[in-house]
Amino acid sequence: MSVRFVAELEGLEINLGIKGESGILQSMKTRAAFLSDPTQRKSFPLHP
Repeated sequence: MSVRFVAELEGLEINLGIKGESGILQSMKTRAAFLSDPTQRKSFPLHP
């Protein structure tokens, strides 16, 4: 699942950063942490 898609779906207007450089898009670890955040409403399974 795309971080950008989830952010759009959630209605989040946040700076996701730059892929491979900064923010949520910096690494697989930062993307996984964002997608695993239990405070978000998403209701689809995530694969580690």
